[in-house]
Amino acid sequence: MEIISWEAPEHEHHERDVFWYFFMAIAATLLVLLALWQRNFLFVVFIIIASATLLAWSKRAPRVHHVSIDETVLTIGNFAPHVLDSFTGFMIAHARQESPEWGKLLLQSKHKLRTHLTILVPRGKLAQVSERLLRQIPQLEYEESAMDAIIRLFKL
Repeated sequence: MEIISWEAPEHEHHERDVFWYFFMAIAATLLVLLALWQRNFLFVVFIIIASATLLAWSKRAPRVHHVSIDETVLTIGNFAPHVLDSFTGFMIAHARQESPEWGKLLLQSKHKLRTHLTILVPRGKLAQVSERLLRQIPQLEYEESAMDAIIRLFKL
């Protein structure tokens, strides 16, 4: 029983230029002004907290986790292991121009209220990971969701 393992960041890190921070400040200011005009002070507090959180997280480098897949279990760092049977299928999103060394493994949960579990995989291991997963769960066709496109566009 061979275990496939690698080290992966928890998400793609986007380098943001001054324009991104300027755009975020303008958007937050406009939302605060709109909320004040409508006398929605709770929304003002929410915008301030959300903006501060977004700015803090945008500067933080992603943590790196050890990922491993054996015959029946996927393990990510120190988190609870995922039994492969708890997924209806998997999708592979190949490397994009922004991060050519990584592909994405998306695992679709059997639970309707959960989102996809997305794991970055080194491009050289994508075929090996796909082969392993095909023994347990089917491969599905990948279509980028509207939310994924928005996250990529705004580098969130």
